[in-house]
Formats: sequence, structure tokens, C-alpha cells
Amino acid sequence: MPQGGSGVVQYDAAGNLIKDTYSSGVNGTLQMTYDAENRMTKRCPWYGCDDVFVMAQYDGDGQRVFMYGDTYGSSFTYGLGGELLTESNGYQENGYLNGKLFITATNGGGVSRWLITDQLGTARMVVGKSGNLTGITRHDYLPFGEEIPSSIASRSTQGFSWPQSDSVRQQFTQKERDIETGLDYFGARYFASTQGRFTSPDPVTISVARVANPQLWNSYSYVSNNPLQYLDPDGLERIQLDESSAQIEEEIKKQKAARKTIENAKNLTRDERKAQLTENKAQLKTLETKLQGTRVVEAILATGTLGNMQLSDFELSTDPKNDFKGVFNAEGLEAAANSQAFVARAEDPIQLAAIGNRIVIPTNSKNSLNFYFMATSTDAVTRLDARYIGGGVFTHEDYHRTHPPGESEAYKKEAEYLEGVYPKFLNKTNWQTRIDIVRSQIKR
Repeated sequence: MPQGGSGVVQYDAAGNLIKDTYSSGVNGTLQMTYDAENRMTKRCPWYGCDDVFVMAQYDGDGQRVFMYGDTYGSSFTYGLGGELLTESNGYQENGYLNGKLFITATNGGGVSRWLITDQLGTARMVVGKSGNLTGITRHDYLPFGEEIPSSIASRSTQGFSWPQSDSVRQQFTQKERDIETGLDYFGARYFASTQGRFTSPDPVTISVARVANPQLWNSYSYVSNNPLQYLDPDGLERIQLDESSAQIEEEIKKQKAARKTIENAKNLTRDERKAQLTENKAQLKTLETKLQGTRVVEAILATGTLGNMQLSDFELSTDPKNDFKGVFNAEGLEAAANSQAFVARAEDPIQLAAIGNRIVIPTNSKNSLNFYFMATSTDAVTRLDARYIGGGVFTHEDYHRTHPPGESEAYKKEAEYLEGVYPKFLNKTNWQTRIDIVRSQIKR
């Protein structure tokens, strides 16, 4: 417990929070139950689950698609990027711009609200459709997302709204805050802002890739305990590419078969089954990400334009800002997160073991000019051209692996590559767009 606090928190064998008398500010003591994949399905009062406060259901991708609360039921629909589009209890619809929530609309009275967010995406001001300043509501939060009451420091006289009186449920980092539980729904897990940690452990186990940053060893921590600078990672670690896509497909088949074995095993207790299924799910998620990345790199290498480069020269990062924290400074982390690929170097032996001298490919970009994003497009021409844009990026980064720091010469190598493969582009606009960017960097 924090200093001055009191209460009891209790966890099951899989590490899920099942009882909480500390965070009693919302509907009293919490008691939770989970399914075999460690997804919270019920939230009950302390005396038992005969009177259920919240009940949730999930689809095959683990997204929450239905929730029944004290007074209403909601079903949820999601966009292709996983963003929540609607709550179909007739209550709220959401609008997004560049992946960020910027407007909500409710059917009751046709109320629309625009959200003004901070650097983390947290809604700090909510503006009505009239734009009247007297109708603006404001929100303040502690670093880990606990909302500061409007009664603190004269906030009630300055337009502050608490708790949720403007009905906007997307709060800390735009994650939906459940009124009934006070927990934030992050997709894979729930987050307790009053505790500053998740209610369930990260299913990905410790590996050599995490040795360089001990903050990642805590499987309940939120963004390495640096919530003012970073957003929630998706739970995957850095993934080195060292097997062909055919080999990974075989591993996926084995994991799926193992899952059925675990589900049908009669000699496992409920908690043992949950723990093994959680680990199996984490392994499958990692393998599926690795398979997609391997297919992208294999397609680029198959062009025959990259000499002796091979799969083992690459690795994936689903969250560079956290994966390389402690290796890069803040500026370097920002650059890595926004790059198409990068090379990380280290003189310290422990960091060198975790980093190597591989070309790292961030997989979380939604930039339409990013080769990895293009390589996963549904358009065949875009996918084929992405092979050569990626080849140029790899040529650029391969130069960095063997030369002193300096971007100009690396961009010259990339330009030479692109000029050589110009005839292979099916859509010349894709070539022109990339070569213009590269040439502009050379001039700088």
C-alpha cells in the first residue's frame, strides 16, 4: 500500500487482481473474475457475484464487444486500426483523425463534443458544438491517470468537470474509463489509475532483450513508470528475425495444437489452465507479429538487390520508445519511434548483448509512406513497390552498421539504390515520392 493508505489487494495464481479493498472510491470493494485467457468478465461487490456490477464479453481478437453495467448494456464496434467507433446502446459515437479521438456524439439530445488533448492524447478540455466558452469543461489528472476532483484548488470555479459529468468516457490517454469500476480498458488488460499499475501481468516473459532496462521486469508497471512521456506499449517485446516464414508457420501450428491440449487436459487445476493458456496466447501473438515481419523482409530480400543481407540481420520492435529506453536519450528514442528502420549500437557488454548490430524495424507506424505499412497494404501494387522502398531503407541502415555516424552519406547510398531500381517500380509516383524525400535529406 502507498504510505498512509490501507486495504487489501488479492491476486489469483495467474496474477490477476481478484479483490481490492484499497481502491474503494468506486462502488466499494472490488471483486473480479476472469476467463481462461485472463480477460475480466465480471466485477462484483465484495459479498459475491450474485449481484453483478459489470459483465463483459470479448471477440476472437480479445476486443471487448459487450458490457453490461448496473443500469445499461453496451455493444462496441471497432475500426480496422482497433479504434473504438461506436457504443451501440444508442448513447455515443466517436470520430477519429489520424488515429486520435477528436469528437464524440450522443443520441440523447444530439449532443456533440470536441476534445482538446495533451501530448499523451488525454482529453483536457471538452468543447460543445456551440463553441460557447461557458460550456467548456476541463479535466486534470495525476501522472498515472487518476482524475483530480473539481473541488481541489478552486477547480470548480474554472470549468472543471468531475467525475465524468460531461459524459466523455475516453479519458486518460483516450482509453475508456468504466464508470462502474473506475478502471481504464486498455484492450489486453485493465489499468487501475488509483494504483498506477495494471490489474493483470504482462503475459510476455523476461528475455535478454529486456535486460538493458530493469523497469521492464515489473510485469504490472505502466510504461516503465514514466507516464508523462510515454504511452502504453502493446505488450510485445523486440523480436529478432531468425527463422523463415515457413518455419514460423509450423511453430504457430504447434502452439495452436498445444492450446487444444491445454483446454482438454483433465489433470490441470483451473488456475494452472489459466496460466498455461495465458502463456500460450502470448507466444501466439509474438509468433504472428514475427511471421508478418518475416514475410515483409523475405519479400525485400527476394528482390536480389541487397547483396549478402539475410534475415538474421533484422529484428522487429513494436514499441521502440520502451524497447530502447536506457539505450537512447529522449531525442534518440523519439527519432527511433518515427523512423522506418534504425541501427542501435552500444559499448556496454550487457546492452550490446540485448541490442546486437541488427537493423531494427518499428512495426507500429501508420504512416502511408512507411515501407512496412505499405508492405501490409491490401493493394498489390503498393505491396510490390514497398519491396524496393524497403530495400533503399535497408541499404541506408546497412551503411550505418559499418560507418561512423552521419546521415548524408547514408542517404546518398539510398538514393543510388533507388535510382538503380527505378524500372522495377509499378507506380512511378511511389518512387518519386521517396526519392524526393531522400534527396531533400542529402541537401540538408
